[in-house]
Amino acid sequence: FFKKGWFRIVPKGTISPSQIAATVRCWDKAATEPSAAYPNPDWTRGGKVSLLNDGRLVIHDMRGCRKSPGGVDAFMKATAEADGLRVAVKAWEDPGQAGKVDTAHMGRLFTGYSFAIVKASEDKETYAGPWSSLTEQGRVLVEEGDWNDEFFAEVEAFPSKGTKKDQVDCISL
Repeated sequence: FFKKGWFRIVPKGTISPSQIAATVRCWDKAATEPSAAYPNPDWTRGGKVSLLNDGRLVIHDMRGCRKSPGGVDAFMKATAEADGLRVAVKAWEDPGQAGKVDTAHMGRLFTGYSFAIVKASEDKETYAGPWSSLTEQGRVLVEEGDWNDEFFAEVEAFPSKGTKKDQVDCISL
C-alpha cells in the first residue's frame, strides 16, 4: 500500500500557515496498557494532517499512547488543547452500541472544538486506498520529526498480518 519513497519529507516549519486550507487531528483509539499478559497492545494514535491550498496533504506529526480509557481521554484532550481550536478533531466510531456511547462521550470531551465522527463500515484496506493513491502520486508530504521512522516502518508493513495498523488507520479518516 505504501512505500517510504512515495512520501515527500520536508523540514519542520517549511509549510507556512498561508499554504494551509484546513487542519485536522484524526484519531484511532485503543485503551489497553501494556502488561505482562499483553505486552504489545494497540496504540491510540492521532495524526495531525493539513490540506494545502494546492490540494496536497501534509502530515505534521503523529501522537500516540497506550493507556487506560481515562488516560486516553486525558491524552486526546491535552493534544487538542496543544493543537488549538483551529485544528478540527475527527475519530472513528466503532460499529454497535458501544461505538455510539463512545461517540457521545467524545462529543462531550471535545466541546468547543470542531468535532466529527466517521462510522467504520468497511475494512481498513478500503479506507487506506485513497491515501495510498495520493501518496504514490507524490501528493502527501511528511514533516520531519522523531516519529518518522516508526511511522514509515508501520505504513510500509501495512496490511501485513501481525503488524500494527494504528497510524494508517488514523490518517485514513
